[in-house]
Amino acid sequence: MDIRQCRRCRKLFNYVGHFNCPACVHELDDIFTKVRNHLYDHPQADMVSLCEASGAEEEDVLGWLREGRLILSGDATTMLVCENCHAPIQTGRYCDACAAQMRSQLAETAETLGGKARPTEKAAGQPGQTARPTPSKGVWARKFTDIRGGDR
Repeated sequence: MDIRQCRRCRKLFNYVGHFNCPACVHELDDIFTKVRNHLYDHPQADMVSLCEASGAEEEDVLGWLREGRLILSGDATTMLVCENCHAPIQTGRYCDACAAQMRSQLAETAETLGGKARPTEKAAGQPGQTARPTPSKGVWARKFTDIRGGDR
């Protein structure tokens, strides 16, 4: 069991993948919905009016933008910039040019170290997602037996 302290309310909770306790995660989801709805109704809103109208903290909104959960409209890109070249962006951490440059540098490094670089082709299903490798036989195909010896 992994016990951690919530980043938001400082209560102890059982860590299951979020850095906030379940109550704060639920509260943040509600605030995210308010922010998203406000941005749908007012796409040109600035950070101050967005935070006042939705009750969100500025750092939460910036975090959702960096995660890709929110995308700014064309005119509102001044509040989010690329971490590398400081160009205005709509979502994420890097602009398309810097992301492409980093991908090529990582592929070069992987080749020089003797590994194989991942393909940069996009999957047909979702934009921005690479195809996942298919599991081969072995660990994935193995049947697990429970303590009593029967098949699961």
